[in-house]
Amino acid sequence: LVACLGAFMFGYTLGFTSPALGAMQGEISNQVFTDVKCSSDGKTVSSSNGSLFSSIVSVGAMAGAIIGGKLADFCGRKLTISLSGIPLMGGYVWLSLTTSYYQAILSRVVSGIGVGIASLIVPMYISEIAPDKWRGLLGALNQLFITLGIFGVYLLGYVLPHQNTTYRGCPDADASTIATYWTTLTWIGFGISAALTVAGVLLPESP
Repeated sequence: LVACLGAFMFGYTLGFTSPALGAMQGEISNQVFTDVKCSSDGKTVSSSNGSLFSSIVSVGAMAGAIIGGKLADFCGRKLTISLSGIPLMGGYVWLSLTTSYYQAILSRVVSGIGVGIASLIVPMYISEIAPDKWRGLLGALNQLFITLGIFGVYLLGYVLPHQNTTYRGCPDADASTIATYWTTLTWIGFGISAALTVAGVLLPESP
């Protein structure tokens, strides 16, 4: 289950922008997204920068998968699981503090590196550590926790306190009064990543 925190953060990071992006675009004090556009009916918004912010994590994940393979051979499986939490922590802290679009993009790339490492090492570790008769069932935990991570961040976006906000240039947007305190989501992501980093050291090494 400790190893599966990496899979959970995989899903959490992929799903993060669904509850957070609208709030980031609408927050007047946040200058990360300055290209928010209002539709002709004044009720919806769009941002090409927001689309890149959501998808760029995949670039970091590709690099992370390569790095993870090297780390698994050099440092061992359990230490690599622990190390996967470090870029995740760094990415979420960086994102929570930045007011620059380019820094926000880089923070997502850094988080993506952690996602890439975790996506490689967690199923590898589970398959090596699990007894033969439980290998299939325990192997399914990886996918289960990815899904739980996505669901968890969506659920947090729903239950966390909301603030009234107005999209720049689009005061009548439907979502203008349901912006999540998105920085809370970043600190929750940091906390789970920190738990992964600390607890990963306590795992037994794979055979």
